[in-house]
Amino acid sequence: MDLSSATRHWSSELVRWHSPLYKRLAYAVGAPLLDVHARRFLSARTLALPRLGRVYTQRGFPLEARRTWAARYLQPRGKRLLVLGTGSGWDLLTWLWLGPRSLIGVDGVSFRTSWGEIQGWLANWPIVTPEVSFAQADLGALPLAAESVDGVVSDSVFEHCRDLRGVLLEACRVLRPGGHIYAAYGPLWSCFGGDHFSGRGGLAYGYQHLAATAPEYARYVQAHLRPEEDAQTGPRYVALDLFSRIDTRGYLALYEELGLEMLELRLGLSSEALAFRRAFPEGVRELCRRHPARDPDDLVVQIHFVVLRKPVMWRPPCAS
Repeated sequence: MDLSSATRHWSSELVRWHSPLYKRLAYAVGAPLLDVHARRFLSARTLALPRLGRVYTQRGFPLEARRTWAARYLQPRGKRLLVLGTGSGWDLLTWLWLGPRSLIGVDGVSFRTSWGEIQGWLANWPIVTPEVSFAQADLGALPLAAESVDGVVSDSVFEHCRDLRGVLLEACRVLRPGGHIYAAYGPLWSCFGGDHFSGRGGLAYGYQHLAATAPEYARYVQAHLRPEEDAQTGPRYVALDLFSRIDTRGYLALYEELGLEMLELRLGLSSEALAFRRAFPEGVRELCRRHPARDPDDLVVQIHFVVLRKPVMWRPPCAS
């Protein structure tokens, strides 16, 4: 892709991301009603989670609204943000409108071509061009100085970190005292399609990663592979076992263990999971019997949206 094509590509992506005014107004009016509707599907125990804000049905919290919500806490204008697990760099671009001084994208895999296209496109950015850089590095060993960023942001990464504790400790190391972490992550492991693969073949197969034996699951994956699969689709994650396998209370317990202050938690529910619950009540009961340590609500909670704060006097916990 030449520079002119890259410029058109990234410009069109940003235009697509922004919702027209009427949609933003409709969302502002409808979001509280969607919250009331979504809460009907959760138990009182889940609804009593600390700092729980709104609950959404699937796709009820669009990206633009997420950024506006996170910005209330991060106040990113003029600040230095670290984008964890930036991939091709698309998620980094979605922070541009909020006016950060500097954006640093880090990913464990190099997307050098895409990163170069973005930096070339930013040369023509019509507002104030922030300083943008990319690096390939292990998220548990960031190439940044201690307390060198004002905020850490991440989308669709935490659910893939086999050592999420180590990743969060490293994020806290580079985050200034009093700085914030925003993260959206999912599908969570216990939800419909929590392996980023189950559900191929129809609704009845949405929990194969929990219901099937290891040999049965391997045969299921092999039978439902598609002729073309890219690096960001389920088979890669399954082959490399890139899953944290943490449930809702496990994430919250980890944040508490690390001394991070939860400012707000929002939940997104899976429409497919709710449909499975209606269509296969015995299947739900069987999953609960197989996995008694999991809360039944974990079968439908698809995604977390969290904002955390690193206390001013934060100290890393002792190694476990």
